[in-house]
Amino acid sequence: MMVHGPTGLPRPDGAGMWTERGRAVPFFLEYGTSGECLDVLTEKIAKYERPYAMSTWAWPVLFHLPSARREANLHHRLAGFNLMTVSRRRDRLEEYVEAVVIARLSRPDAAALLTSDDDGGERERAAQAAEQVRQRLDDAAASFAAGVITARQLATITGQLRPELAALEAAAAPPPDRASVLGELVSAADVEKAWDALSPDARRTVVRLLMEIRVDRGRRGPGSSTDGIEIIWR
Repeated sequence: MMVHGPTGLPRPDGAGMWTERGRAVPFFLEYGTSGECLDVLTEKIAKYERPYAMSTWAWPVLFHLPSARREANLHHRLAGFNLMTVSRRRDRLEEYVEAVVIARLSRPDAAALLTSDDDGGERERAAQAAEQVRQRLDDAAASFAAGVITARQLATITGQLRPELAALEAAAAPPPDRASVLGELVSAADVEKAWDALSPDARRTVVRLLMEIRVDRGRRGPGSSTDGIEIIWR
C-alpha cells in the first residue's frame, strides 16, 4: 500500500541486523525524539512505502520513540481511529484491492499484463543515485586511510549512507518477471479460484507488480470503503 504523501526515498537514521537461533533479519532504524514533530514521522513512513511498492524487497523499520505517550500519539496520527476501526478499514481495503485485481485478470486482454511498461526512468535514476552514494562511501574510506577523518567520523558517515544505499538499490532492482508471477492467473479458467489458492506473500507480489495504491486519509470517513483510494496501474 502506498500512503499518499511526500515523494522521494527514505533516509534512515541507521540500520541493523537482528539475529536469533541461526536466523538474521535486517532492519532500518528511525530514532525519534520528543523534539521531532509527528508530521515528520508520518512523512518518513510514507517514504518507506516507496521502495516496498517498487520491488519485492522489504526490510522492517524499527521506530524508537522516547515514551509510550509519544508512541500512542503517533498511532493516533496514523490511524485517526481506534485500532479496531483501523483493522476493519484495512480488511475493507484489502477486499477492494483483491476484487479489482481479480476483475482485471479476468478480462480478455489480461495477457497484455505480461509485458512490462516503461517505469519512466525511476529505476535508472535510483541506480545513478546509488552509484553516487557508493562513491561517497569510497571517498570516506579514502579520507580515513589518509588520516583526514577519524574512525568515529567514518562510522558516522557509513552508518548514515549504508541505509540510504540499501533503499536506493532496492528501488533500482528490476521487478519480478511478470510471466512467472502472473502466468498462472492469466491462463486460469477461474481467476478467483486461482487467486484464493495463492499464499499471502504471492498475492502481495501480484499487487505490487500490478499497481500502486494511494490512500488519502483525509477523504475517508468512518463509513466509507473506497473513497479516497487511488489505484495507479503499473
